[in-house]
Amino acid sequence: MDKFLPFFAVVPNRKFLEIFKRAGVKNILISYHYIQKNIPLAKEFIQLSKDNGGHFMTDSGAFSMINNEDFDLANFKWETYLENYVAFLKDNSEDIYSACNLDMERYVGVDRVMGWNNDYFRELEELMHLIYVPHKIYVNNKVHEGKSLAHLTDYFKRYNYLGINMDWVKDAQKVYNLSRKYKKATHGLAWTKPTILNSYPMFSVDSTTWVAYQKYGVTFHFDGTNFYQHSPTFKDRRRGLRKKCKQYGVKFHEFVNEKTKEGERNDTEGLVYSIKAWQEVFNYLKKFANQKLNINMEEYITTAEETIETLPEKSEKGGLATLLETETTEITLREQVSLVDAYKNETNLMLCSGCMIADTCRFFKDGSICKLKFKPEKPDLSPLALIDNMIKLQMERVNKAMYFEQLEGGVPNSTYTKEVAFLKELTSFKTSMLQKASGGFKYTEKTIESSGGFLNTLKKALT
Repeated sequence: MDKFLPFFAVVPNRKFLEIFKRAGVKNILISYHYIQKNIPLAKEFIQLSKDNGGHFMTDSGAFSMINNEDFDLANFKWETYLENYVAFLKDNSEDIYSACNLDMERYVGVDRVMGWNNDYFRELEELMHLIYVPHKIYVNNKVHEGKSLAHLTDYFKRYNYLGINMDWVKDAQKVYNLSRKYKKATHGLAWTKPTILNSYPMFSVDSTTWVAYQKYGVTFHFDGTNFYQHSPTFKDRRRGLRKKCKQYGVKFHEFVNEKTKEGERNDTEGLVYSIKAWQEVFNYLKKFANQKLNINMEEYITTAEETIETLPEKSEKGGLATLLETETTEITLREQVSLVDAYKNETNLMLCSGCMIADTCRFFKDGSICKLKFKPEKPDLSPLALIDNMIKLQMERVNKAMYFEQLEGGVPNSTYTKEVAFLKELTSFKTSMLQKASGGFKYTEKTIESSGGFLNTLKKALT
């Protein structure tokens, strides 16, 4: 019912099982890389998730495998591992909510992974949510952003549920816009930065960050709005969290000192505290996802035969060759037009087909120019009127940002806040300019320089 599922990822052991029981963890992720080593223990975690009314997720273990020192890429039996992974998913399908494909594009090639997707994973979509993970495309050992974006877009067209790793963090807005455009779900792999997720929410995320208390001595704290991650250098700040310890049912002394009063090592209290803090953060982030996402997960359990795509023919070169060769390289030359001429000839430059709020705007019309008029009147470019024109143009941006915020459920939008703040800066500058003209105020060079490059340009225009 909620459009946000946070998973606590864990390397399974008895200690963590008891901690999860105590903290009431609902959604659990264990990589198949670890599941295969102790299936009975993994099933205890699965049962705990069911008992707590949560969901269980697994991934292929690819990331864990390739980071092992003894991993032999050249001789690894991919199909054997894949068959064992898929067999486990089928045998336990009633207890598994979602699972990732074997996302080894960088190592075996895009065409081979796409073949695995069709041959092994498509049929599982009848039983659980399959998460397909696109990776960045490398050309000559460097990320090719254009090909990467094309590959990401292709995955959004093909699949209902995409796994987004941290390589895409700088493209968070693009990922979010594509997910809304195609109405597809996304899962953030180790993607738990609240500052990103409140602006660009995902349907689900997972993280092992809660273990950072044990590994690095990190202290987590959420005050209801702000989330803090205090480094080991600031362990003394734990002493101010007595009320939170009481709220979480955590022993204060052990949490602060990581040991019992008798001097024995004890990080259990701190780990429970960390989970509880993250649970609060996840509940906070849930409201952004519920208000902004436009997906219906019930539609995504489909008949495999309905969703299988026809793959392009495999290249003899293998690897990335298929993707690179099938990409369109034709370039269309278009006549350039100035921005001023564009404003003269069009009532609005925004196109419905490319708008980020196309699915929610009541004025949407396919192939149409935006009906709403945000832009100001025809600008007067005389130097003394420049500041007024800038204020009018900024008002257009403020109006757009406000409209977008309203369509996203009224959740405070950081872009809207920034645009309003810049409008305030422009109007304050106009006030100062008028005071200067009347002799009641005098600029200093420091004032001008601290206001940014735009105001320096304006100063030159006025003088």
